[in-house]
Amino acid sequence: MPARAPEPPWRDGTGPRPGPAGRIPAPGPVVQRDMNGLAGWAVQSQNIQTRGYGPHAGSLSEHPVTDDRSADHLPDTEPPVKQVAEASLPTAHGTFRIHVFESRLDGATHVALVCGDLGDGERVLARVHSSCVTGDIFHSSRCDCGQQLELAMRRVAQEGRGVVLYLFQEGRGIGLANKIRAYALQEQGRDTVEANEQLGFDADMRDYTSAVHMFRLLGVKSLRLMSNNPRKLEGVTDGALAIVERVPLEVSPSENNRRYLKTKKDKLGHKLSKV
Repeated sequence: MPARAPEPPWRDGTGPRPGPAGRIPAPGPVVQRDMNGLAGWAVQSQNIQTRGYGPHAGSLSEHPVTDDRSADHLPDTEPPVKQVAEASLPTAHGTFRIHVFESRLDGATHVALVCGDLGDGERVLARVHSSCVTGDIFHSSRCDCGQQLELAMRRVAQEGRGVVLYLFQEGRGIGLANKIRAYALQEQGRDTVEANEQLGFDADMRDYTSAVHMFRLLGVKSLRLMSNNPRKLEGVTDGALAIVERVPLEVSPSENNRRYLKTKKDKLGHKLSKV
């Protein structure tokens, strides 16, 4: 099995960070050798800017999305995303099948929780969830991530058919260390967008190309996607995967996350009615 590509060095704060426009500084020879194996992660911010973002971004039909993170550069014998493990996973919400995928597109390992028989793959209730160590594991009340994950799993289990994808792209794609640095800036008065930008990142650096491949491998053809984020609708859509419905996934705000949710609504265009 070929070695997985290393994590982009700026994600954990050990290498050069993107500039104000999200561009990666020109690296020296050693970093360049690393980048050659990253299979296109550096196009991430360019993809986000191209797709349109925020409250004035257009609808899905106005911004058709292609698979920007092309797999053309990969050897024909190596798929861009492949399943490497599968097992039963009993949870508090019900029993799922856990599928583990390795992606050569971003060098990460991602997970899919599948409930029931997906059948023809049409109108599958689904959630595309980005990892949040602080919220999902430590139950931080700074954000709504952990509550959204629990609610999505519960809804899928209740329906008896669906998928929860868990993508490892911490802190809207900037990595855990930079996310905690952003927290420190928020303690000084910045909001979640301002903090990311002060660190030299775009407001949202995530990419959902691996998710599209994962859905394809699971036989999913169309989604009822649980999300409050219109941009996510664009990010997981291509010609072979349709989103037929956006299902709101809103949780009640708390005093600790009210400003965070208001910022997501006002600056990132999230569809939230409780803030």
